[in-house]
Amino acid sequence: MQRARDLGIEPTHIDTHIGTVYTRPDFLRAYLRVSVENGIPAMTMQDVEGTVDCLVEDDFPLREQIVDLLAKGIGKKLEDYPFPRLDVLCSVRRGDTYEEVREGFFDLVRSLEPGIAQIFIHPAVDSPGFRKITNSWQHRVWESQLFADPEVKQFFADEGILFTSWREMMSRFEGSP
Repeated sequence: MQRARDLGIEPTHIDTHIGTVYTRPDFLRAYLRVSVENGIPAMTMQDVEGTVDCLVEDDFPLREQIVDLLAKGIGKKLEDYPFPRLDVLCSVRRGDTYEEVREGFFDLVRSLEPGIAQIFIHPAVDSPGFRKITNSWQHRVWESQLFADPEVKQFFADEGILFTSWREMMSRFEGSP
């Protein structure tokens, strides 16, 4: 982190790398400690139950002790975590066709309550090499298609979806009373 800062790069947040830090309590403790010590928000949630439901539905390897750890906090209440938190964190649901993935994405977005949601995606371009390195290549290619799809762009406009960034969230957070 310091090396990035020395190079003039100010990190906006700390990522979970596909939720890996939520698979072990020691990872999660270290993740949140690094966040606080470096003054950089971590991808953590307000609604533990809702996020867990979403991630479990997506076959995320979340164990009960992680749920307890998030709900109770890391040695203190999670409400005391000093940075902005997501209301929900989830992923684009899989489907057998692009159309199923798109409709599932629409359903997912419609199901969210107002607040800050992060839907993680792993967009990719199809290639013979990419097909060899992951068995999720097709879903990732479809995720890439989602954000170029005129129907998806129209959906965002029709639903009044607003996009933000961690930098904007921190500027609003730091400016709050």
